[in-house]
Amino acid sequence: MDALFQIGVAITSESTVEQVLQSILDECRRVLPVDTLYVALYDEESDSYEIPIFYDVGQYRSIERRECKAVRSLTCEVIAQRSALYIPDTHDLGAMSSHIAVYVAQAPTRTYLGVPMIFRERVIGVLSIQSLQVDAYDPSVLQLLQTVAMQAAVAVENARLYEAAQREIAERKQVEEELRVMATKYAALFNTAPVGISITDNAGRIVESNREAEHMLGITQEEQLERTYDGPEWQIVRPDGTPMPANEYASVRAFQEQRRVDNIEMGIVHSDGSISWISVNAVPIPLDGYGVAIAYTDITERKHAEDALRHSEQRYRMLADNVHDAVWARDLEGNLIYVSPSIARLWGYSRDELARRSPEGAAFSPEAMKSIRQRARRLQRAARDNQLLPDERFDLSLRRNDDSVLLMDVLLSPLIDAGGDVTGFLFVGRDVTEARALAAEVRSLNASLEQRVAERTADLSAALDQLQQADRMKDEFLAAISHELRTPLSTVLGAADVLAMEVHGSLGDYQKRLVQTINAGGERLLTMVNNLLRYARLIAGKTTLLNERCAMHEIAEAAVQRASFGVAAKQITMSYAVTPPGLTIISDAEAIMTMLDALLDNAAKFTPNGGTITLTIAGAGDEMVHLVVADDGVGMALEKQSQVFRPFVQGDGTLSRHHDGMGLGLAYVARMAEALGGTVSVESEPDQGSRFTITLPTNG
Repeated sequence: MDALFQIGVAITSESTVEQVLQSILDECRRVLPVDTLYVALYDEESDSYEIPIFYDVGQYRSIERRECKAVRSLTCEVIAQRSALYIPDTHDLGAMSSHIAVYVAQAPTRTYLGVPMIFRERVIGVLSIQSLQVDAYDPSVLQLLQTVAMQAAVAVENARLYEAAQREIAERKQVEEELRVMATKYAALFNTAPVGISITDNAGRIVESNREAEHMLGITQEEQLERTYDGPEWQIVRPDGTPMPANEYASVRAFQEQRRVDNIEMGIVHSDGSISWISVNAVPIPLDGYGVAIAYTDITERKHAEDALRHSEQRYRMLADNVHDAVWARDLEGNLIYVSPSIARLWGYSRDELARRSPEGAAFSPEAMKSIRQRARRLQRAARDNQLLPDERFDLSLRRNDDSVLLMDVLLSPLIDAGGDVTGFLFVGRDVTEARALAAEVRSLNASLEQRVAERTADLSAALDQLQQADRMKDEFLAAISHELRTPLSTVLGAADVLAMEVHGSLGDYQKRLVQTINAGGERLLTMVNNLLRYARLIAGKTTLLNERCAMHEIAEAAVQRASFGVAAKQITMSYAVTPPGLTIISDAEAIMTMLDALLDNAAKFTPNGGTITLTIAGAGDEMVHLVVADDGVGMALEKQSQVFRPFVQGDGTLSRHHDGMGLGLAYVARMAEALGGTVSVESEPDQGSRFTITLPTNG
């Protein structure tokens, strides 16, 4: 009894059917000698059963639903007999034993005991235990199993009721949640709708109103809830400004007629006299106690726009009546709807004459009329097909009443109403007779001018060819004369060197001074010739440039050392700086040195005794480098700075200039910097010195 009590407590303490079935199997295994144990749940309506869980020689498994009609098993026998079925040895069943093996047990059992689970006279299942031994159970086991089956039936039904209740509670909660979500959505939609909304009861009282309605109606929600939809508090006017009676309100009509009423325009007069215009839709609410739902759309701006359009049309009509251009309009059927007074003046017809016939027919030829009709029909077809075509613009000749010819520039445009539909066509004609005559005259003058310009261009081209030829001859002359001068100069300098060495006898002091003068003049002339040759080769494109690694610190040091010998007598201080100290670029080192020599020599010429000259070389990012030569010499005026890079030009270009040189140094620097892919510039002021900057690429 104690075991039976514990089984009853265990299986009735569970909540779900699955838990109850598991508890039944666990408790039966605990107190009964079983090898196989299962609970089959029977559905009377479909005459089928399922075994959600059974214990089979150490394993829990399940079997899908079986129809008793299709499968005649021991379980079906217990259900059919509504009583216990005990088989001491299943081998005696013959063919039916295969059903046990297939549908119940993993291994063939020998003893089978099954009892029905009956609740309120209905078989709801079968509780079965089986053993691998023959005749394994006595009547006490049968009695215990029947008692457990009875308790199990009650527990299963209770669990089913519990699960049904839980499902109902869950469904109710789901419905409540859906209602809450719907209410939340409705409230959000109601309060954020871009239109005003009011709800009334069946007595016409406003019971609900959103924020937009408060804004449109001009009163608070609390004030609205104190009114009815047809109360005398409302001051409503029709679109024409006259008072609107309550029986014309959309809300009143919708409630009385029990149908939807749309697009009723109303003006709400506020306490300050201003009017807000709204378009009202109203629909009956088919719920007990409710009246109508009212929706308001603010059309105040649209009404103002319509008023402005109406005033604008009036102004444009006044304008059209007073312009000098000819203006007329026709509708889509070809009816004349407007003729400007200016037509009579332009075309030489009286208003009475134009009133008796169309203005086009009075002045235009049949060919012109045909062209007008074709263009209008093309625009009309496009309008009917909802196609947007550009305005038609064309020229027309017409004969005035006095037989004179008038040329008109006509613009044909569609007339479009507020809804975007084409309603007709507007013609605007301007007298261009004189303008076209002037244009023809201008074209003639332009043609004549173009011919003269072409002739002058040909003359200039010939002159340019002559100048270019002269420039080439100059360059060739410089190269030739420089080469021819260099040979005798070398002879003169060689002879002077021999005399200075006193090979053929001693020289007197005067003779020595003469030899020194010859040597100095020759060296100076040779330098000038070399400069001429170097410049001539550069401008002729015969200078070969290298792409090599150039250590800028070494170049700066060498350039300053060479220049220092020439400025020692003037006690000029020369210095240099390279940033960063290890700066290197890919370029032509000899060409860079020659440019620096020219700039330093130029600075030395124009720097007074005791002055200062600096050479600064600095990188400008990863791609460029600046080479700057600055002095504190005489400087130069702005107007001379643009000339210093031209050949044979010096800052002091007068006959009494104080500095020697041919003016080729800076010209050479400019051409060489360009050849190296760079530039050169100058900054200077009179008596403030000069600053020359060469900018070169760092990678050739």
